[in-house]
Amino acid sequence: MQTLYLSAYQSHLWNRLLAEWLHLHHAPEQLSSVELRMGPHPLPRKLDDAALATWRELELPYPSARLTWDEQAEWAPALRRVLDAEGLELADIRLRGPRQPFFSKGLRVAAVIPQGTMHQDEPDEKHHGRRKLCLGFDLPPGAYATMFIKRITSLEPTH
Repeated sequence: MQTLYLSAYQSHLWNRLLAEWLHLHHAPEQLSSVELRMGPHPLPRKLDDAALATWRELELPYPSARLTWDEQAEWAPALRRVLDAEGLELADIRLRGPRQPFFSKGLRVAAVIPQGTMHQDEPDEKHHGRRKLCLGFDLPPGAYATMFIKRITSLEPTH
């Protein structure tokens, strides 16, 4: 259970890092948001080609005591804001003791682009007279379908 809780907290820190990075690198009109349990989370929208290319290549580090701090890294200001808000330094998230669980080290991609998307409109067998929308898509390992669904159901209509 301890490992599960640590992983969840590290994911929370990473999600906050991503949110801060988005706010620092994009104008408000380039962002939309989805509502998560921890509050609204920004998502990019209406990016120009250069910003879209940056977004698709963006990798952010997992917050970890084993992360080498680099003030010159493009993620450093965003991570500093997250750590300050949490009242932490990277060294504070080091777990001590023999054979203790640890926070993962590494990079995680920010943009997850679903592949093989498909949709089909069908009669809803549970609600007579209504229709349902069936979706299909492939995501890479570690990506969550809930974020994709939240994203597509929160889009503002275009005219």
